[in-house]
Amino acid sequence: MGDTLYVANTSEDRVVAVDLNKNVLTSFVQAGKNAPVENAGAKVTGFNSPDNLAQGPDGRLWIVEDNYLSDIYVAGKDNDKDGAADKVELFGSLKDPGAEISGIYFGKDPKSLFFNVQHPDKPKADGTWKITRR
Repeated sequence: MGDTLYVANTSEDRVVAVDLNKNVLTSFVQAGKNAPVENAGAKVTGFNSPDNLAQGPDGRLWIVEDNYLSDIYVAGKDNDKDGAADKVELFGSLKDPGAEISGIYFGKDPKSLFFNVQHPDKPKADGTWKITRR
């Protein structure tokens, strides 16, 4: 996204932004900072183990987690220039505890979001899924 490189840091529950012009690294999305913290014991989904990223057609950053239950988050832009996304929202969660989202991307049609699902508990559910906005 321009002169910024985004990196999913799975073990630290954050996505870092590297400003390639200034050589500055910031926490763009981080559990407890601008995203909710996962609490599996209380069955509360939260930002945990991000490992797949995609740029949306509107410039927002889409983030997939490798956690229980696998989630998709959307990070807005950094309009106040503090290095962190101004808004982070949960887009959706898988309901199958054995499944994991393993990739995310947009097709040529900007209204179509694709994501890959692996390890589902249901037979023949492995594969690429598509969500289309009307």
